[in-house]
Amino acid sequence: MNGGEETEKKNRNEQFQAQVGKNIKRLRFSLRLTQEELAEKAKVSTETVVKLENGRQWFSLESLLNICDALCTTPCQLFLNPERDRLIPIEDLVGFTKGYGKTENVQYKIKNARRKPDS
Repeated sequence: MNGGEETEKKNRNEQFQAQVGKNIKRLRFSLRLTQEELAEKAKVSTETVVKLENGRQWFSLESLLNICDALCTTPCQLFLNPERDRLIPIEDLVGFTKGYGKTENVQYKIKNARRKPDS
């Protein structure tokens, strides 16, 4: 890989990390959680939440799953770019997660949900 390709890959990774941070923040706001409340629910520090939302830190798989559970969402929802991909509205996710405590169950429900196409 030459210097230009490495720089391009680094830029894509930084953009992806920033997008995940924006999605975490968007979902946190829609659930009306503070950064402190999300940190407590996800079993991470408030500093970690701040850094994740600002795209300055990445997380372990365990932290990813804890954050998803705390936000009533799936990793897929965090990784989507709303300008390019279709996000499921948080209101739909909250309805799916009632009675389902684990991310795997939420993924199944979302995967099997029937969605109306955008107009």
